[in-house]
Amino acid sequence: MQSSQILIAEDDAFSQMAVKMIVTSLKREPIIAPDGEAALKVYKDRQGGFSFILMDLHMPKLDGFEAAKKIREAEKLFGLHPIKMFGLSADHDDFTRKKCLDSGMNGLIAKPLKKDVLSQLL
Repeated sequence: MQSSQILIAEDDAFSQMAVKMIVTSLKREPIIAPDGEAALKVYKDRQGGFSFILMDLHMPKLDGFEAAKKIREAEKLFGLHPIKMFGLSADHDDFTRKKCLDSGMNGLIAKPLKKDVLSQLL
């Protein structure tokens, strides 16, 4: 059975609240990590265990690009199936989208997150 938990790596309190409300409205359980380092720790502690990851790109300590690379490395190390992971940013140009793909993410979602966009990706 696939988890209904979604890992949300987001440092901004307002964005955390907004994304959490959308995820909850889609009958999924949001797990918030306030930065990339925390997201990586939660991911490793649970050895995956998420159905989806939303990764803010610009966070302190470890940005979303580096956190994504490290999560992909951990998936290989643990022998886990890759989780759908999307960057989340107000910067949604082609350069940023390519940088997301190059770091192992499946794509980029523009902020502010819209419920119908996330629903289609889930």
